[in-house]
Amino acid sequence: MERELPLYENGVLRGHILCKDEGCYMTFSVDAPLLGGGVKKVWLVSDSGGRLLLGTLVPEGQRLRLRRRVSHSDLRFRGMAAPTSGQINPQEAAPGWSNLATLPLHDPELSAALAGLQGSWRRDGDSVELRFPWQVGQAVPVVSRFCLGQPGEGWWRLRLSAGEIASE
Repeated sequence: MERELPLYENGVLRGHILCKDEGCYMTFSVDAPLLGGGVKKVWLVSDSGGRLLLGTLVPEGQRLRLRRRVSHSDLRFRGMAAPTSGQINPQEAAPGWSNLATLPLHDPELSAALAGLQGSWRRDGDSVELRFPWQVGQAVPVVSRFCLGQPGEGWWRLRLSAGEIASE
């Protein structure tokens, strides 16, 4: 069985992801027009808020392409049994969350460690929760705070005390 999912970049439809069921596996194929400069990563997205990094689009002629094969059990484990769309380099934060770039910090070392990372943050009582796109096998973001973090489905979560956050 095959189906197509829409592929968006900043809310604009840029192409489609072809999903092909191959027994124990699902193959995802992306074919998109050249989209300007920079590295373009594709994330699979579900309505439940799950995200899975499919990979980096590779130029082939005048197109960008990507192909990835993932087992159905891995998709279920990551909360992606029913993906609904794809996103290219998602920058927006989920409802209730703010973009990581807006996080006011006291600690210059932590600020430097977070610089350039994609992620989001929110206040949670007397602490602040940060989350970063992450998959098993990738380096852990903010290594200096590794012991304070925990893996989630497609995310690495990190909790900071409210005292580490500057007044807004």
